[in-house]
Amino acid sequence: MKFRTAPKTASYASWFATIALSATLVACGGGSGDTPIDGEVDPNEVPLIGGGDDPDPIIEPDPITEPGASADGCEGLTGTDPDSSTADWGDNCRLQVGGEHQKSRYTQGVQRIVWCRGHDNDQANILDFADGDFGNNTKEQVRLFQEAQGIDADGVVGPETWGELQDVLELLDNQAVDRNTNGVSGGSCVGVAQFYQTREASGALTGWTMAATPGNPETVPFSIDPVQ
Repeated sequence: MKFRTAPKTASYASWFATIALSATLVACGGGSGDTPIDGEVDPNEVPLIGGGDDPDPIIEPDPITEPGASADGCEGLTGTDPDSSTADWGDNCRLQVGGEHQKSRYTQGVQRIVWCRGHDNDQANILDFADGDFGNNTKEQVRLFQEAQGIDADGVVGPETWGELQDVLELLDNQAVDRNTNGVSGGSCVGVAQFYQTREASGALTGWTMAATPGNPETVPFSIDPVQ
């Protein structure tokens, strides 16, 4: 039997340190104990980033939403429907003082409904009140409408308030081929056309438009579009 002897050019301490290192690699799962030749990459080795003991996690950046480019159509605010294209108003865009859609046809429609329900701030003419600008006066009248409906009175038109606004509409005429005519119930505008709901060829009722002026058969979009 031959015993491995330390090279004459190396110290005994250095030789024993090399043997101990090889044994450690084998014990830790290093295979046969062979170490990669200088310049080669061990395929089992996980590269480290940043010098830490563990690989740094790969962090994906958050998606950037440019102003006015939101996928939901409401510029990132509550709601998904910028033009009341569905039957349910609950997904219409959120309205509030200083909000993205403060000045819009949506606001004008809300103003008409709350005015018709008696929340008019003593303004006698609906056209003067419903100017399409959601200011502090409109906020207060919306808040009074919310109180009357028994919901959270914060002066903001979100999904729940949109639902209450739609609930106070009344059907005036369903004889037209392409639309139903709706007014506002229980107030000073009973019997006056305010909104029109589209009827498809199949008979299904879908999106909404608004009377250009109360009682007018001509329509304007019920949407985030500003009042012209």
